[in-house]
Amino acid sequence: MNVTVPVLVLALTCACPSLAQDTAASGSANAVQTANKMPGSADCVVEKGMVCKLETGCVPTESIGELKIPLKMTVDLRNKVVMIVRPDGFMSASPIGSMVRNEHEGVVQGVREGIAWMLHGSASDRSLTVAVASHHSVFSGYGHCDWKADD
Repeated sequence: MNVTVPVLVLALTCACPSLAQDTAASGSANAVQTANKMPGSADCVVEKGMVCKLETGCVPTESIGELKIPLKMTVDLRNKVVMIVRPDGFMSASPIGSMVRNEHEGVVQGVREGIAWMLHGSASDRSLTVAVASHHSVFSGYGHCDWKADD
């Protein structure tokens, strides 16, 4: 997978009924309230990953393209962006296209340069799952996030 700028991808759907129900039942009138429940940003680390390709199946990997695991990122829910440090030392940001969250967990997703990404994080147990998909491969990863209180 040739991933230098995009961080992650929507290759999965949310399998959390409570999160989906909170969002669907709340409607637009409750969207602002729901958006304010979870902390505004998190420092996250992808610690393990698998890459899957049609030709080779799924195998453990130590990188997402040029990005080495452990991969550190900042998820900024307030500004709707996920940021990483590229191998060349400069920052890279991928905009969050959509976001669903409640006080315990959140799902963010986006698409950049033909690569789709998804992050699913929990503020209660610090867990993180990641999916990144291109036309030829899928990466799934696991790690943790340290959530920061809103300023």
